[in-house]
Amino acid sequence: GIQTHPSDESPPPAGEETEEERRMREEAESEALARQLMAEEAMASYDQSANFLQDHADQYSEEDLAALRAIMAEENPDVGEVEYDHDGDGEESIGMDSEEMSYEALLNLGERMGDVKSERWALRAKDEIAKLECKPYCKEMGEGKDENDSGVKCLVCQYAFGEAEMVRILPCGHYFHNECVDQWLMGKDACPYCRQCIVDSK
Repeated sequence: GIQTHPSDESPPPAGEETEEERRMREEAESEALARQLMAEEAMASYDQSANFLQDHADQYSEEDLAALRAIMAEENPDVGEVEYDHDGDGEESIGMDSEEMSYEALLNLGERMGDVKSERWALRAKDEIAKLECKPYCKEMGEGKDENDSGVKCLVCQYAFGEAEMVRILPCGHYFHNECVDQWLMGKDACPYCRQCIVDSK
């Protein structure tokens, strides 16, 4: 007669996992590893951000530093606690939620630091722009220069300078139509052509 193989239908012996269990276990392990790597990366990023603040403290005013520290504290409420756990086995004390929150927040930290700097510039831009030299354009200023040279046309609007049009001259020597460059400088503290800062860093 037909021989049956009981082993084909019986569940696997204790201690052995089914294909489904093995797949789920591997998925869980992969996810755990990914979370661990994200947590480590987040902590490294946080440390790097903290170090950046420390190393570049002289480039930021007290208000900047206070704002940036507030952002870090607000968006990374658990990171401060984790930092103090490094002398023990700190990694085990990191909660998954705080890892994810910190990781998300840290992705935006560099951008927020840039935002704070931009906001600070916006407050003083008008005063700094007013200090820059301004004079009527004359054809001699563009003599012997190519038609695309910054001495012949405004590189912001791409239109040639007209005789007696008012131009603003930046510390780097480049000049532009007043209204063109003033609008640019309200958001940036550097020449739109060569990127040299318009404020003396001393």
